[in-house]
Order: sequence, then C-alpha cells, then structure tokens
Amino acid sequence: MEKQAEKPDSTPRRKRQPPRKMTRERVFNIAKFHVERFSTTTGHLRTVLMRRCDRALHVHGGDRAEAAAWVDEAVQSLVRAGAIDDARFALAKAQALRGRGRTAGRIKVALMTKGVPRELIDQAVADSSGPDDDEAAYASALAYVRRRRLGPFRPKDRIKSDPKELRNQAQKDLAAVVRAGFAFDIARRALKADDD
Repeated sequence: MEKQAEKPDSTPRRKRQPPRKMTRERVFNIAKFHVERFSTTTGHLRTVLMRRCDRALHVHGGDRAEAAAWVDEAVQSLVRAGAIDDARFALAKAQALRGRGRTAGRIKVALMTKGVPRELIDQAVADSSGPDDDEAAYASALAYVRRRRLGPFRPKDRIKSDPKELRNQAQKDLAAVVRAGFAFDIARRALKADDD
C-alpha cells in the first residue's frame, strides 16, 4: 500500500509585497480609488492615506511633511469635486444605524470613529431621530428587539414553558436591551410589542 502525501494544514500565505514609493500622483490615485469603493469622510480618508504614506516612507524614506501636504491636497480636491461630503455621510450613516436599532450614543461613537466633526455628528443624530425623540428611540429599540429575536419576536420553539424560566428569560431580554443603550421604559415597551 502506497503512502499518500500529507496535505498541509493550511494554505501557505503569500508574502506581503513591500509598498511602492509614494508620489503625489500615487496619493491622488489611491484617494480616488478609495472614494470609488467606499463611502468615507475627510478625516477617515486622511487617516487611510497617511497610513499608506507612512508604510511607504518606512521602506523608501522621504519627507513625511511633503506626503502630508499631498494627502491634504488630494482630500481637498475630492471635497471640492463633491466626492466627499461629511454631512451627507453622517446623516446616511446615522439613519442606517437608527434603522438597525442603535441608540443615539452608539451612533455618535460610530460617527466619531469615522472622523466626522462633532457639530456634524450632533446635527446628523438630531436629523435621523425625527421630530419625536421618544418615538424614534422606541422604533430603534423595536428594531433591535426584532433583529435580536427577543421577547415577542423569539421563535416559538425557543420559548420556555416553565413560568420561572419564562420570567428569567424576560429579565435577560430586558437586560440585553438596556445594555444596548436604551432607556428602561423604552426597553420594556419594545419587549411588550406585538409580533406582527
């Protein structure tokens, strides 16, 4: 009986190629390509471009101040062209997160990590919540409960039959919704919603 060749446990990884030398034209091309693929903010694009420049400068050497000037020039040209708009990005992201059941606090944190300025964050959160903030918070909590399949949205085969276990399950659901950042009364109201 012939011995079969052993297969390696994992496929070999390709070695990462060293970055190419950074030029003004290359910075502009990377910026355009990034904006074509991703919705972004000026702060986030600046961070991405500087990270790429730093990698190239580490290998090839060069002047970081010159690279930073190229990055600023590329970002400003995309802003002037209308390819990047922080206010539009913030509002769209806030509405998307609100629809997924995120609280205002979590939306603010998500927008801060993307480099959105503070005044635009406050405006986007206010615009995404609508006229009645309690109703918007309830709608978000309801979306969260529905997405996580808690309370009335839990599949029928996962509902406990013992009253004590049912009470524990309800308390755990309430705790999960409150931990997500919703007020206690809004969380309780969302968990009592009808499963339509």
